Amino acid sequence: MVKPTLKDIADYVGVSISTVSKALNNSKEINEKTIKKIREAAIKLNYNNISVEKNVTRAIGVILPEVTSYVYSNILENLEKKFQEHGYDLLLGIHSFDWNKIEKFVKLFSSKKLDAIFIINDSGNIMEVQLKRIISVCDNCKIPLFIIESSMGNSFDYNCNALFLDDSYAVDTIIKSLVEYGHNDFGLIFDKLDNNRLEVVKTVLSRYGMKKLPENRVYITEKRNEEAGVTGMEYFLSQKSIPTAFIASYDEICIGALKHAYDRGLTSPNDFSIFSFDNTRISEYVFNGITTVQIPIKKVVDIAVSTVMNEIKNGIDNTKIVTKVTSEAVIRNTTGKK
Repeated sequence: MVKPTLKDIADYVGVSISTVSKALNNSKEINEKTIKKIREAAIKLNYNNISVEKNVTRAIGVILPEVTSYVYSNILENLEKKFQEHGYDLLLGIHSFDWNKIEKFVKLFSSKKLDAIFIINDSGNIMEVQLKRIISVCDNCKIPLFIIESSMGNSFDYNCNALFLDDSYAVDTIIKSLVEYGHNDFGLIFDKLDNNRLEVVKTVLSRYGMKKLPENRVYITEKRNEEAGVTGMEYFLSQKSIPTAFIASYDEICIGALKHAYDRGLTSPNDFSIFSFDNTRISEYVFNGITTVQIPIKKVVDIAVSTVMNEIKNGIDNTKIVTKVTSEAVIRNTTGKK
């Protein structure tokens, strides 16, 4: 049997041989509908050019800190659903809050000729020289790059498509209500990786006359999740007087802090108020509902996917888009009057 050629596929679909070659190499010059039609024809005609097929990825690389966090796993889940609608699979890299690992994943994904790369970061410790190297790798390989960051705390410009999460308004909304309820003694329980959120909280508190919190009112720990909340609340309960309001860097820490306090006969909001970040699924159902700050994840993903798909279809645009998305305050039952 004579093996089919590119010309056979071209004649079958009704396009040029050049178009077939570009489509099978996943060229950005060919639209998705035509690529799909040509690939289906190649399969039907039993065309099997291995050297060409190796270059057809139809995959997006996603590099994120971890998958145990509700926020990151939720972003990942929504990204996967959106990209599957466009016919793309996801390849995952876990950077564990280490920008050196991010660089390694970017180089790996670029060498595999993926169609785009997403980076999700939350520690705010990127250096400008690292970012430039990452952008350079993607630019040289003509791969769209999109970064999702938790704040705009860096002094340098992001010369790539990026989205920044701004918690300031939501935090201000909750703290303002607590101040109006008579609270002026705040205790902070924070994971050491949540630098961005910590700075946002300190900035907002300074607007309400708390420019510098006493040292014994800020607890930063290397522990994570519920264990961090338990040790944080244990620290504050060991003091002569406890704050009347607490801020935890995310819901799991808040739950650990509440559990430790409740085990010792203290309830919220009767004995103290507390709020946190992320609005995880469980936060609505435990301790009569936790007051929290919610990232509009669907909106974030819609913007990110739309931006990247535009560059995949039309080529990389030198006009970079930097978007700010504002978080929302979700007021529940762990905040109230002093």
